[in-house]
Amino acid sequence: MQVVSKLRNSNKAIDNQILYNQVNERDIKMYWIEFHRKFALTYAIIVLFFIGAPLGAIIRKGGFGAPVVIAAFVFMIYFILTSIGDNLARTFVVSPFFGMWIAGISFTPIAILTTYAAANDSNIFSLESWKNAFKRKKKA
Repeated sequence: MQVVSKLRNSNKAIDNQILYNQVNERDIKMYWIEFHRKFALTYAIIVLFFIGAPLGAIIRKGGFGAPVVIAAFVFMIYFILTSIGDNLARTFVVSPFFGMWIAGISFTPIAILTTYAAANDSNIFSLESWKNAFKRKKKA
């Protein structure tokens, strides 16, 4: 009877240790999520600036309304990507790094494209410019 009691106590101690390790692992992952969130949000300010400022320079038609609508649309997409990444990281589907940086990684090429277009004074929202770009590629 004493052996059975010792075995039960040992099993309970092992179960408690497993639970303790799981809680520690979750806390460590939550720490990394918050760590990456701080830097990803800082980076988002820079990326969204390099999207918004060139868009303001590129979009001349439509007065005040068109740039505001496009800015709101860009922000909604950014917010959705950030929320999806956060949820995936919190459920441990993806790493905390990727979950927090997915929006920044996705928007960096857009920021480069809009900044390049504004610096070269090109109209990236013109259907004709896209048709001409694809015609040049087919000829080459």
